[in-house]
Amino acid sequence: MDKINILLIEDEAIIALDLTMCLQREGYHIAAAVNNGRDALIAFERDPIDMILCDINIFGDWDGIETMTRLLQIRTVPFMYLTALSDHTTLERAKQTFPSAYIHKPFTITSIRIAIEMAMNHFAYFNEQKIGDKPVSKPISQALESPIVADKPTPASTVTTNLSDENHFILRTNDILFIKQTHQFVKLNIHDILYLEVDSKYVTIVTLGKKYVLKDSLNNVLNHIAFPRLVRIHRSFVVNIAQIDEFSDTEILIKKKSFPIGRAYKDSFIQSFRFCK
Repeated sequence: MDKINILLIEDEAIIALDLTMCLQREGYHIAAAVNNGRDALIAFERDPIDMILCDINIFGDWDGIETMTRLLQIRTVPFMYLTALSDHTTLERAKQTFPSAYIHKPFTITSIRIAIEMAMNHFAYFNEQKIGDKPVSKPISQALESPIVADKPTPASTVTTNLSDENHFILRTNDILFIKQTHQFVKLNIHDILYLEVDSKYVTIVTLGKKYVLKDSLNNVLNHIAFPRLVRIHRSFVVNIAQIDEFSDTEILIKKKSFPIGRAYKDSFIQSFRFCK
């Protein structure tokens, strides 16, 4: 299982250690825990970070707000501030970076877990974007020296979730899916999907080494994934045609597993090869 990679920026060692252990117990992966902005920037460039938890009053010549602004110049990720500061000036500065949450210390692990889940849900509405005519990604040296400018994110064109839904089991940004399992979202590359299996009120997403069970309709799941290479071949099966090893008029073989082709789906299955390049 690919866990959500978290970058923790916190200058109080005891809080950082406690939060690291608690988040690991919750199933998250702490990719790096640092106490200053420049080390955060190095970690952010080095590791595939999915979420950032950032204190505002940290060591070094950048505070947490300046650090986050610089990180967001490299690429956009969901993030939240964890801080004991609540004065108007700090809050107004923080708002200019558009955090997913601003959590006041002391906090509980439950509040952090809920905030992470909400942040991932919110981030499904945003995608990596361009700042003016320049791409979001830039070399680390430029991020160290460039002026501090925070731009408000614009809605992504690849939104695949609706905040009005009662339950949000699947979030998507680019080719990455975040699938809700129990109380957390786990990460999955959309191209790793082998097939989907429908059983009554449940849909199971299957990869080579993992199964993700969702209590939802197949139509909802397919609408949220929005991946044209997923093609329905039977009332119980949807396959990723890029993962097919062999097929005949009546069956498909994927990783030595056989799937029947239903009569009602045969024509659409064949036609799908014309459009999914």
